[in-house]
Formats: sequence, structure tokens, C-alpha cells
Amino acid sequence: MSLNIPAHLKELRFLQLTLFTLVFLIISPLLSSSLILSILAQIFILNSLLVSLSAGGFESRYKLVLWSLWAISILGYLLATFEVAPTMIPLWWLIDIFFTTLLLLGCIVATCTFIFRSRRITLDTIFAAVVVYLFIAFTYAQLFHLLSFWQPDSFLASTRNSASPNVFKMDMVYFSLVTIATLGYGDIVPKMPVPRMVAALEAVMGQFFVAIFVAWLVGKFISHSGQNDQNGVTKVKSGSGP
Repeated sequence: MSLNIPAHLKELRFLQLTLFTLVFLIISPLLSSSLILSILAQIFILNSLLVSLSAGGFESRYKLVLWSLWAISILGYLLATFEVAPTMIPLWWLIDIFFTTLLLLGCIVATCTFIFRSRRITLDTIFAAVVVYLFIAFTYAQLFHLLSFWQPDSFLASTRNSASPNVFKMDMVYFSLVTIATLGYGDIVPKMPVPRMVAALEAVMGQFFVAIFVAWLVGKFISHSGQNDQNGVTKVKSGSGP
């Protein structure tokens, strides 16, 4: 499946995804127990998939895999939301979380591939790096949620047994964001060894992403700016009269 996006909109695709993500995070506390939040979360996942695939340069097989992951995750979400076979609801949620995690990893790979293949640094490239950073945090949030299925007491969080699964999901997103930014407020705490180590790895990855990946991006931008300036000076000199 190919995505034909007008050229003037391609420069805004990762910008709109970044803005959509930020708005989603800001309004999510107001909708934590509402079905609207679940719908927005699914729109965010679909938006992420479409934008990642629009970067181009991927084989049809890879696109088919990502679409399949999305289809399975949305199926698990629908089965859990409409309480199909009530005794299977935990399994439906597990399928939704697991395949959403794989889908986010696929979007990270697709977006990073787009960044590394870019010949010049544009607004689209810069916001693609922002999207990767946010995707990493969301992926770890899904991992934390999976760990809570494996060990229910993995985290010390007041909303662990909330009637709405969205509340604990957004708590894990919040915990992941403050972990990757190394804020560490301490209001949500990993109690078991595995969640503690995963949280530590996320904090390390977040620091390396900013220190290495973003530094490389800035260096590439400066290098290209310098080349453009030199080319401009050369053209001026070659066009000047005696």
C-alpha cells in the first residue's frame, strides 16, 4: 500500500504528528475514564503508522507487517472494549498491548530509517527525531504495562486496580516520560527487579538519544548549512564582473 502525499504536505507530516501527540498527552488526564480517550489513542496509533509509512523507501513486505500488527492490535482492543467473552478480556488487552508495542517498534525503525536516509536536514527531519523520542517513551510504557500483567505488583501506583484500564495505561505513559527525561518524581515506583532494570535502561537510552543522536543531527545540519554558505559565496564570486 503506497501513500501519495502532496509535496507541500510532506514537510509537515512529522510536525503534525508531534503536535497531535502533545495535544493528546495534555488532554488525556481530562478524559482518563472516558471512551473518547481510547478512540483518540487508536487515532494516534493509526496516525503514527501512516506518517511512518509515508516516509517511503520501504518494501511492501515491511508495510504489510506493520499493517498486520495494527490490525491485530485493534482487534484485541475491540474485543476487550465490547467485552466479547468476558473471561477472555485480560487476554484481549494483552494482545492489544503486545502488538501495539511491536507496532511502535516498527514505527521507530521506519522513522529512524527516514532520518538516516535524508540527504539534508529539514523541518520534517527534526520533528521526525522528536517523534522517535516520544515513540521510545510510548514503547516503554507498553512494556511496563506488559510487566504489570506478568507481575501485578510490579509498580506502586494508586490507580493499579482502577475500574478503567485507561487510567493505569496513562499512568504508565506518564511514568515512562518522566523516566526517559530522568525527572524521577517518585510518585510511581517500580517495585520488582525486572521493572526496575527496564526503567533504568529507558533512562540510559533517553540520555544517549539526546547526547548522541540529536548531537549527530545538529552536526549534520551545521555541516549542510556550511556547505550551502560556501556554495553561495562561490556562485557570487563566479558571477561578479571585473
